[in-house]
Amino acid sequence: KTSVYEDSILDGREQMRKALREVQDALFDLPDGANQIRQSINDIESQLRYITPSGKPEARECEAMFVSLAKEVVIELPHLSTDARAVEQKVARMQRVLSRRKEIMN
Repeated sequence: KTSVYEDSILDGREQMRKALREVQDALFDLPDGANQIRQSINDIESQLRYITPSGKPEARECEAMFVSLAKEVVIELPHLSTDARAVEQKVARMQRVLSRRKEIMN
């Protein structure tokens, strides 16, 4: 059985995965024009596997930022045809935040 502390560490990673799944679900409904974003999201998904659990505050900040960006992407995806650049920038920020988070070890 895991402790509350261990659960909270694992929860950050799980929140990131859940947020990314929501982005993928939103992408599912979009036309093929979203292929570049789809590819970026798939890349993020494969990178997400390599995150080690961490209780450090900076890890928490990265996790929260990632989830927040993912939620913004979900909100903006339906408007992709009019504002693709904004969505692409947010996805790029998600990638940067994820890279930073990967560097944080326990």
